[in-house]
Amino acid sequence: MNEGMLTGESTPMIKSSLPDIPYYTFNPKDCAKYILSGGTVVKKTMAVGSTPCIALVTKTGFLTLKGSLVRDILYPKEFKFVFYTDSLKFLGIMAGIALAGTFYTIPTLM
Repeated sequence: MNEGMLTGESTPMIKSSLPDIPYYTFNPKDCAKYILSGGTVVKKTMAVGSTPCIALVTKTGFLTLKGSLVRDILYPKEFKFVFYTDSLKFLGIMAGIALAGTFYTIPTLM
């Protein structure tokens, strides 16, 4: 398996099949050498005997890393930019001072 896009490693990693133990409890934290992540390129598969290679999908849609990225792009979180609101307040105050100065100078110049 080539996980170079995910881990940055230059050499392909060897993954093996899950142990053939009855009533095996799958725990993703303990089974890291058996799990393929999104973005993994499968270079070669080898079947054991007449049994074909089978994979189990554990996460789909927005529960994957790529899915959460797509969700963040499609539905961005509302972000309040404090500098933007402060700059609008500053411009409002400056406009008020300019209007006050205008109303003060018009009668004195007439």
